[in-house]
Amino acid sequence: MQKPLELPLSLVFNADAYLQWAMLTKFKYFNLKPSDTYAVLVEFSGPLERSAIEKMRIPELIWITSYEGHLYAAINLSKEGFEEHFVDQLQLLQQSGLLCLELAAPTGMLVPEFPKGVAPGSDTVIGVIDDGCPFAHVHLRGEAPNEPAVRFIWDQGSGVFFTEPDLQALMAGATSAIGSIDEDSAYLASGLPSLRSATSHGAQVLSHASGHAHDTKPLPPHIPNPIDIAFVQFPGDALDHPNGEWLHHLALRGIQAIRAYARDMCKKKASRILINLSYGPRTGPHDGTSILEKAIDAITAQAVKDGYDLRVVVPSGNSHLSRAHAQFDLARGGGVIDWHVAPDTQTPCYLEIWLPLNTPIGDLEIFLKAPNGEEIPAQYPGIHHSANETAWTVAVHVCGDTAKKMVLMIVTPTARSTGTDWLGGLPLATAGRWKVAVKVRPGCVVPGIADAYLARNEPNLGRIRRGYDGYFDSPNYDPKRYLKESSQLDVKPSSIGPAEVVAAGSINGIATGAKSDVIAAYYASAPGMPSSYSSGDPSRGARKQPDWAYPGDDSKVLSGRLAGGNRSATVMRLVGTSFTAPQFVYESIVLPLPPVTPSNPPRTERLGDGCR
Repeated sequence: MQKPLELPLSLVFNADAYLQWAMLTKFKYFNLKPSDTYAVLVEFSGPLERSAIEKMRIPELIWITSYEGHLYAAINLSKEGFEEHFVDQLQLLQQSGLLCLELAAPTGMLVPEFPKGVAPGSDTVIGVIDDGCPFAHVHLRGEAPNEPAVRFIWDQGSGVFFTEPDLQALMAGATSAIGSIDEDSAYLASGLPSLRSATSHGAQVLSHASGHAHDTKPLPPHIPNPIDIAFVQFPGDALDHPNGEWLHHLALRGIQAIRAYARDMCKKKASRILINLSYGPRTGPHDGTSILEKAIDAITAQAVKDGYDLRVVVPSGNSHLSRAHAQFDLARGGGVIDWHVAPDTQTPCYLEIWLPLNTPIGDLEIFLKAPNGEEIPAQYPGIHHSANETAWTVAVHVCGDTAKKMVLMIVTPTARSTGTDWLGGLPLATAGRWKVAVKVRPGCVVPGIADAYLARNEPNLGRIRRGYDGYFDSPNYDPKRYLKESSQLDVKPSSIGPAEVVAAGSINGIATGAKSDVIAAYYASAPGMPSSYSSGDPSRGARKQPDWAYPGDDSKVLSGRLAGGNRSATVMRLVGTSFTAPQFVYESIVLPLPPVTPSNPPRTERLGDGCR
């Protein structure tokens, strides 16, 4: 077997597999917009203090937001002289207590300093981090025509933020002589993205979170007003990479910005902050230990210590039927599954394999096999690639824990962009049936289950299509699934092979933390039955199932729920757990928290008798 390539970054920096691969390939497989920085997520050994932040800023190599006192931070690293100074940057971080870091995005952004004490404030603030904020919509106005219910917007793409007076001025400037508001004019003047179409993902989420979606129960009349809404707009370049990894640092910064609005920008500090984060990757450790999940847990716990309530609500995910999760039973020797890589995909295809704790990786044979028969092995610690460098494997330990190891497999784009060919002369990968092997070597005994997860390539709502999802396949997968009542896998546990596609455990990759509220979907016409797409239990960690379930579909034959679009006269029907999470946010305005309605049922109760 060929020797692996040496990791470009020393193991002492505890860099994740994506950063190791990006550094080795000089970021050439990323379609990058012009930017002066890269973004990383960092975990520190102790809370950051102002002095440490200022020390890192002095060489103008590192930019860190001013949210001191946290163990986790999104940080921008200078691209200027990147190869020359990158190790210096990491050493500066180490001096401040660096434990580990993840590549958050191949392009960075700078966060503005938000002013303090400039807004009236209220007891409760609803925060939404999403795409599309129709602030002039009639359902998002206060008692006066030009009074917005959305009182803070931060556009992460441009760096511009709006406070209540700014939004009032935009609405006043679009008001006619008879008092009607030209919403399109207000949106055009704001420069905010994703508001030209009939609807947007953020518009639907806001409609549910504000209680204006179809069939929403009214709140009791004693609920205090006003309830502020703060919105953070994701940037377009991150949304155009649907794998979801590039949204992690943006989500963390969004949570911190909403907290800053509710507690610092407002004269009256909010006692309750309810943040809806309706996105999530399929990949990740799925055990609550990603940096973003740990950061959410820490921010939530700190809020309790500081005497207020902060909740982050996430959807359980929509990938139950996507064949994006597979398991290798190492106690039975493991095996091989097929990975179908889609044609006409202009972004890299990612697959993550997470091994059980303390697995002796040397006792395993792990490889990626191309359609032409070439095998690309995975060896810890190191990187391998195919002869034409269109397939890669990266094996590393995770966040300084040598007992916890993962393997990243990458197939580079299978198609060139119809616009600028940013791949240049790089060869295209082969679409088709690849094979993924995780097998126990002869004479070795290895316990536990290894989990494999595929990243998304389907576009986010309203975004440009740059690819198609791949999927796993295995011999026990039912080829007649489309003839059944539901397209669940119809495999009984007794017939599960040592390497299988598994629908269970396909929960959202950032929905396995201890403090987040995780919301699934069920059919309104058949209460108790989860919607067929709704991802569920169990995770690889302590979380066994979502916390709550809300109606995501009117019935089995009428998918989705009606909610408001980008304009006041628009009503659209969209599908997914993204729109059940804000229902929980809306009902959580009332104390105490709502009863389970109902709790996520065991997977054996799913339609179609599917248990896997």
